Amino acid sequence: MMKYILSVIFSFGLILGSISTVNASNLPASVRAEYFACKFDDGKDFNDLYKWIEKWNKWMDDSDLNQYSGNILTPLYRSPNDHHDFVWVGITDNAEVMFTARSEYIKSNLQASWPAKSCPAAFTARQYLFDNPEGWEMNYDEFVAIFRDCNMGEGKTIEDVYVARKENLRELRSNGFNHHSRVIIPGAGVPAGIGAYDFMMLSVQSSLADWGINSDKFGDFRGSLSSTSDVYTCEKPRAFIGKRIRHKNKHSKSENSAGL
Repeated sequence: MMKYILSVIFSFGLILGSISTVNASNLPASVRAEYFACKFDDGKDFNDLYKWIEKWNKWMDDSDLNQYSGNILTPLYRSPNDHHDFVWVGITDNAEVMFTARSEYIKSNLQASWPAKSCPAAFTARQYLFDNPEGWEMNYDEFVAIFRDCNMGEGKTIEDVYVARKENLRELRSNGFNHHSRVIIPGAGVPAGIGAYDFMMLSVQSSLADWGINSDKFGDFRGSLSSTSDVYTCEKPRAFIGKRIRHKNKHSKSENSAGL
């Protein structure tokens, strides 16, 4: 049954991926993402998950599927906090690589030992990245991912959102507030709650400690920031602890940013 559901999800993803709904003239090249929000089977926990990930990484290496980044997000601050135990996030440069890897996985025997077979939310997304601050480094064992649901202002486009957010980041960074950010456009399989919005905004703090430092700084100059409310508004922030489980190019850490 799970194989059938995943096949349907990704078949629709291929169709939707060929349809562009935004003016991308001033946007960077997008990357592709897949999200699976899952609950552990009875008697299973993170120990079982990370044992499975060891097998999965070896299988990915043996299958030469080396253009896929993997991350595990654990809920930290969100309400209600019991819908899922973790979120699996996979990132590739394009849809072809994403869906090829998914096809190979579906044909493998790895699914039989996956310790969290209930994944009530599973969806694809397109992401537009912003450049990282100079010298910014990730703690790949404990970064913080903060998602917000957002709507565009009347007559605005994703291109407008990207330009406004880029200027917003410039202001933040000039005040010493450094973090990574992405605009996320959900695709096939998007849950109704998220699908009611135009896009998601992702902010990634390099570590819990740095999130605390940035939060204290933000309180000092928040009122002086230029408003983006005519272009976009965001709400419902929820925070996750992130851990990188696979880097592109066989675990290399040379990637530019967090794959979320």
